[in-house]
Amino acid sequence: MNKYPFLERTDTKENKGTTLIVVTSPIPTHPSTTLIDEAIESVLKMKYSFSEMIISYDKDRKNTSGYKTYKKKMKSKYRQFKHLELDKHGHFIGTFHNALKHCETKYFFLLQHDIKLEGTFPIQECLVTKVPWNIIATHHFKPDKNMYPPKTHWFPIMKKTKDKNLLKSWGWSERIFLSKRDWMMDKIHEYYHKGKTKDFIESIFHKEFDKLWKKTQGIKTFHDISTEPQYMKIYNEFWNEWKIYNLKGSVAHHVHLHGRTAKRKQKKITKRKTKKKSKRYV
Repeated sequence: MNKYPFLERTDTKENKGTTLIVVTSPIPTHPSTTLIDEAIESVLKMKYSFSEMIISYDKDRKNTSGYKTYKKKMKSKYRQFKHLELDKHGHFIGTFHNALKHCETKYFFLLQHDIKLEGTFPIQECLVTKVPWNIIATHHFKPDKNMYPPKTHWFPIMKKTKDKNLLKSWGWSERIFLSKRDWMMDKIHEYYHKGKTKDFIESIFHKEFDKLWKKTQGIKTFHDISTEPQYMKIYNEFWNEWKIYNLKGSVAHHVHLHGRTAKRKQKKITKRKTKKKSKRYV
């Protein structure tokens, strides 16, 4: 099967509205729309006025009937969305890139089909924030008394900012995030054609920063990453290429609905009980 072609961006979008992009692909629960219904509802209930809404479908390499039925259901159920289907397999990154090609606004809000938003993503406040951002993402840490979530290999450093909603972050997740259409298309094109990704774009930052802190400090575990000024100077230079922030857990976070491992509910077939006829003796 031919792969999705990652062509260079040829236009610029200046419309300051925001497009909602939902990316979806074949998962075991299809043709059911239960997971994506929950995901979409978690965003639509915010009542944010998106300029346009797109659902982008990856190509099914196995051509299953369940996925075909799923797409028909989606088009009937979500008539307010623009529906885009790939004719070549693109994985997440290609399906995402195709949506960006059709996006008519400067900004977009990305949602994956098996991710639910908990809380309210303050999109309008983020669009006018004074911090220099390219990506504002949610993470999976629930609200707690601490401002900073615990360190993980995906989120090894987070710093306080002047914005009440945001933490400066050396890690992000593509599950739910706000970004800039032109910037993101250029980033995907750049790193895909460098051969540094074929599936996701978030992993590029993670892998490159992984290599940087290991080399800079001569350490092997993210638990030992130092935020001393001499190291942060180097880490900030790397961060400046991406300009990533995460919402504080007290504002909003995401919940994974595990589409790849969720099983389709099977209807229970119950056998009808029949009374045995008693033998007649003569």
